[in-house]
Amino acid sequence: MLNIILSFIMASVWVSASTVLSERLGTKVGGFIITLPSTIIVAFLFMGIAEGEHFVADAAVVVPAQMGANAVFLAVFVSLSNRGLRTAVTGALATWFVLAFTVLTFPPGFMPLSLIIFSSAVIITSIWLRQRYNYKPLLGKRIEYTAVEIAFRGFFAGGIIAAAVVAASLGGPALGAVFSVFPAIFTSTMIIIYLRQGNEFTGALGRTMILGSTNVVAYAVAASILFPEYGSLNGTLLTIAASNTWSAGAYITIRKFHN
Repeated sequence: MLNIILSFIMASVWVSASTVLSERLGTKVGGFIITLPSTIIVAFLFMGIAEGEHFVADAAVVVPAQMGANAVFLAVFVSLSNRGLRTAVTGALATWFVLAFTVLTFPPGFMPLSLIIFSSAVIITSIWLRQRYNYKPLLGKRIEYTAVEIAFRGFFAGGIIAAAVVAASLGGPALGAVFSVFPAIFTSTMIIIYLRQGNEFTGALGRTMILGSTNVVAYAVAASILFPEYGSLNGTLLTIAASNTWSAGAYITIRKFHN
């Protein structure tokens, strides 16, 4: 129970802070910040404490394939956003659940296969969005937030991560990995951006987020190696350092070539 409560609190604080910051910095920077490892850090840490480091390594194998589903989620949301928010949210989440169930039913047995699935999803969705919609990067806008909006983000994301810890203990590493990368941040951010700044900003942000999702995959790959070797706490710290190194390079690439 303590692990669930702590994971809820940590995820709530992180998600609330990161989404507020990202929405004010534009689609290039904001989309990258949103996709920095956050909820997966908390989920894997408490999975490791509760279930063991090798459990985390097994769960990490599923993450790249599941992040491929998240890339498709973003592409569907962007493509349907011109038909209204309800259609975009419903279509994107329905697609995600179908793909998540597929990954859960037929999980990749080893990391290279999972990475191939992820890479294919990112490449296809990125090319498709660029050719069909080609939303250009936009500057951010200063947004005034209400306490209710901030609380909603925190409770929503925190609830998902708490569910991931419970699901991991009840359903095994595959189900735990699926919940650890549920697009809670993506969903809440895209809804708020759409309502605040409209379809163009949402589409541009979504394109960057698809590319930035490599940050979470890098964290999962590092975790699969470092957790069994160094334990949950030290493994978390080392994995954060390794993924941040990757993220720095990815950020430079996105800033330079994404247009």
